[in-house]
Amino acid sequence: MAKTTRRKIYTPEQIDVGVKHKLEKIDSFLSDLFSENSEEKLFLRNILGLMLKVYHMDANNKPMTKMQACRYLPFKNQTVCQKYVEAAHLRGFIDITRDKTDKRRLIVVPKEPLVVYVNEYIADFLDDCRRAIDSAAQVATLPEEGMATASSSSIDKSPASSGAPVGSSQKRVDRKARKF
Repeated sequence: MAKTTRRKIYTPEQIDVGVKHKLEKIDSFLSDLFSENSEEKLFLRNILGLMLKVYHMDANNKPMTKMQACRYLPFKNQTVCQKYVEAAHLRGFIDITRDKTDKRRLIVVPKEPLVVYVNEYIADFLDDCRRAIDSAAQVATLPEEGMATASSSSIDKSPASSGAPVGSSQKRVDRKARKF
């Protein structure tokens, strides 16, 4: 038997339903990967993290530099990262503009196709979560205890998750907060 986890709030039947749900998603992903538009789908998969972060930072009125954009791509090679950022620009997902205060910096700004894509992606993700939860609830009653909700404190609200740099100034703020 497999090692048990510290989270025993779901029944084995609910875990099985979750595994089946994930396997369906993997099968769907693999069939998409080998479909007609496989290069485009691979491109979108590779820039998904970037698109989500550009969307999020713009929604919070935080500019993202072109250099920062590369951190959200799954590549270590800087040249490959730059090519993907340029490709996202050429495909109309982002605009690259000069910073008004520092003309040396290039700012990445989302365009309408990126906003539409992210909105659809997140709506699909939330629908998928709902279907998975509904399937698990049909097998057995879902536990109330320990369930994360949108209003729970389990949601990460740290500066790192918001895109704010976590450096020495953030550490000073944290130390000052602990003193009070």
